[in-house]
Amino acid sequence: MADNNITFVPAEEIDSVFAHTTNLASSGLNSHVFACSNDYFAAASNLLTPTAPINRPGVFVHTGAWYDGWETRRHNPEPYDWVVIKLGVASGSIQGVEVDTGFFVGNYGEKAELQATYAPGAPDTEVADANYKGWTTILPPQPCGPKQRRAWK
Repeated sequence: MADNNITFVPAEEIDSVFAHTTNLASSGLNSHVFACSNDYFAAASNLLTPTAPINRPGVFVHTGAWYDGWETRRHNPEPYDWVVIKLGVASGSIQGVEVDTGFFVGNYGEKAELQATYAPGAPDTEVADANYKGWTTILPPQPCGPKQRRAWK
């Protein structure tokens, strides 16, 4: 994905467009979250679930309604929320990204941005540091919305 070649993929085409690709950020490939700004309401590790999100109305946890997704604390004083995912594969090429706000109505992210780095051997704490300079933006901020599957390639 290069900035000047980014194409929006309509929701009804996402499955067919990415049918022959592998989700590199899947927990099934041992990818994992090693840092995030906040995951008070729902764990950031839910982003790595290899299955489609599910809705369980009426199910509650200690923080409120249960969500199959990543939900941060409301009224966050930071300008944005972030998550650092370490891919479980040694090599791969990012062909696209999907952001699914399927069951999030008033609590969805307004924008999504994707940055990547290749840092073999770098300590996780170094990469997760706010001053780490090795990030490259591969998807500039894109609008999201409530209850939507959005993707870009």
